[in-house]
Amino acid sequence: MRPLSLALLVLGPALLVGCGEQRPSFEPEKVNAAPLGKGLPRGFLLGTSTASQQGGSGTAPDAWNHFDEDVTRMKRLGSNAYGFSVEWSRLEPAPGQWDAESAARYRQWAQALRAQGLEPLVTLHPSPLPAWVAASGGWEDPATLASFERFAGRVADLLGGEVDWWCTVHEPNVSPARVARQLRTHDMVDADGDGKATLVGLSHPVSTPDLAGAGVAGSLDFLGLNDSEPSAEGLYLILKRSAALGLPLVLMESGLEDRTGERRPSFLKNHLYAVEQAVAAGVDVRGYFPRFGLFRVDRSTPELERQGTPAVETFREAARNLGLTPTP
Repeated sequence: MRPLSLALLVLGPALLVGCGEQRPSFEPEKVNAAPLGKGLPRGFLLGTSTASQQGGSGTAPDAWNHFDEDVTRMKRLGSNAYGFSVEWSRLEPAPGQWDAESAARYRQWAQALRAQGLEPLVTLHPSPLPAWVAASGGWEDPATLASFERFAGRVADLLGGEVDWWCTVHEPNVSPARVARQLRTHDMVDADGDGKATLVGLSHPVSTPDLAGAGVAGSLDFLGLNDSEPSAEGLYLILKRSAALGLPLVLMESGLEDRTGERRPSFLKNHLYAVEQAVAAGVDVRGYFPRFGLFRVDRSTPELERQGTPAVETFREAARNLGLTPTP
């Protein structure tokens, strides 16, 4: 497949579709009347996500110390997947020095998710860089890529028995093709029984202009889009145009920050509606992972108590209509 540019994803709406193409209505009454989740395909990943370097999630910050509680919340939501990142600096604090305790924790996470019927989607996130990598020049040092590839292989050895979905990120000098090769070499276990041991993707903001030089062609199984699009119609147009890249799509880190929580249910409903309309138009969308807005955190408590927002019930409605079973 010829490498394509993501510059086409940030064009204005008038340029994103053909003049004669009929688009769905995004009027509020139309969206609100739609049975949320009914239009999602079988096997769709309706999940939540965290990222080690971000500290925010669809569940809550500090997932490292609240994982078991967060799994309970995932089951309450009815989600069937969980996206999390493994931190290079935590697992390899010094060159070739593997932190056994952290490795055991990540493996326990993957095993627990699989046991609870939650598909793990693991991002190999190099940020923050280990101190020893930063001290040698970071990505400016040609040796960093080789070190990151070895890290990817070790993580695949560690988690491959439970994880099929893998994602890397678009960083300067990171070759997705070389990282994907490491993952496929070291993860030979088909954990979910679908006939594929590895599905390797690239996490990418839709506003970044170019993927042509990233070594993407032929190396990826899906494209993860970081969804910062404020409007449902804008998201629909982006998904339609993204289909030209020839890869299945997964929406990652979707959401908006909303202190009051009043806008979150509408945002979630509108964006899932946009996904359903894109699917109906033939776009291959495989998953949706909110990052903000399902739970708020009471930072005045030492336990960082999680409190559900109104968006929880919106998510549960979508899960039920998808055929999933949220717990009480």
